[in-house]
Amino acid sequence: MPAFRIAVLPGDGIGPDVTAEGLKTLRAVEAAIPELRFECDEMSVGANEFLRSGNPLPGRPEQEADLRVTLAPWKGAVKLVGSMLYTDEIPVNASGRTTLNDRTTFDLSLRLGLEALSSWPERVGLRELAFSVVATNVTDRAVRDSRGFPQPGRILTFRLDARR
Repeated sequence: MPAFRIAVLPGDGIGPDVTAEGLKTLRAVEAAIPELRFECDEMSVGANEFLRSGNPLPGRPEQEADLRVTLAPWKGAVKLVGSMLYTDEIPVNASGRTTLNDRTTFDLSLRLGLEALSSWPERVGLRELAFSVVATNVTDRAVRDSRGFPQPGRILTFRLDARR
């Protein structure tokens, strides 16, 4: 059975004392089930890391790029927004031994201002009525490729806004 990689973050909220007890529990599980292994990488995060380095999280990507395109051909009626974010590999501990993979994420959103497309919202006393669809992290391969570190998942949101 392969080892499970776990990022150990003894910082704010759950202190080092609680984290140490959790690690003891994992070691007890390993002793009870010999074929089960946990590889734990402890990382300095939170207030102590901020006091030490000025940054609450240890790694920063070498390169990052963000591109956003907005199309709004009919004022208030239709708005389409697409964005792409590229983040280079991120070291998550001081040695650089553990990293998050580089990744590219794509987000899309569409807003329909129904009051600009039809007169019926005005007839029912609404000044504004809009329907929005937002797709976050549309094609991120890192969600599947990640081993041991959580990556943001895909989210699809529907929203209806009304103002009198």
